[in-house]
Amino acid sequence: MRTIELLAGTSIQKAAETLVQHAPAAGDFNGVRIRARYATTRPTDIVREYRSRCELRAITYRHSDAWKRAEVERLERNARNQAIVDACKAKLSALPLSSSTIHDLHTVLKWCARIAEASDWTGVVLDKEAVRERFSEYGWQRGAYCEAEFIADDPRAVAGYIVGQWLECWYPAVDMFLAKWRAQFLPDAA
Repeated sequence: MRTIELLAGTSIQKAAETLVQHAPAAGDFNGVRIRARYATTRPTDIVREYRSRCELRAITYRHSDAWKRAEVERLERNARNQAIVDACKAKLSALPLSSSTIHDLHTVLKWCARIAEASDWTGVVLDKEAVRERFSEYGWQRGAYCEAEFIADDPRAVAGYIVGQWLECWYPAVDMFLAKWRAQFLPDAA
C-alpha cells in the first residue's frame, strides 16, 4: 500500500479523494490513519470512517483523567482571566482616553494589552460593544490610522492604529504591539 503525504490545509474530503485516486493508498490526517484499499472505495466512506474514529477518540478523551485535569485547569484559567477582564472593565471609565500625553497613551495601551489577552479565551465574557462605545466617545475608532492615515512617528497615531485594530478584530497580541510602541516612544520604559 502506497503512503500519501496529506498536506496541512487539505480538507478531509480532498484527502479521501486523493487516496482513492492513488488506491491502494493510506495517509495520516490529523493523526488518524485513513486508507483507500481499492480504486472503487468511495471518498464518502473514508470521510465517514475518519469522523467516526475522531468521535471515538473524543469520547475516550472526555472520559480520561487527562481531560478531567485539563477541564479543571481550563475552569481555573477562565476564572483568573474573567477576574482580569472584570478588573479592567471596572477601570474603563477612568482611562485617560481624551488625553494624548505619552504616559496616558501608554496607560491606554497597557489596559488594552491586559484585557486583550485575558478576554481571548472561550468562556471569558467581555461586552465588546460597550468597550467600543466607550473608546468611540473619545475618538478611538475601529480600524483607524491605516494606510495613508498611519503616521509612524506620531505616538497618538500609532497608538490609535493599535487600539483600532484591537477594537476591529479583538486580536490578543496587543502586548507585542505595545512593546514596539514603548520601544519607539518610551524607550526608558521598554
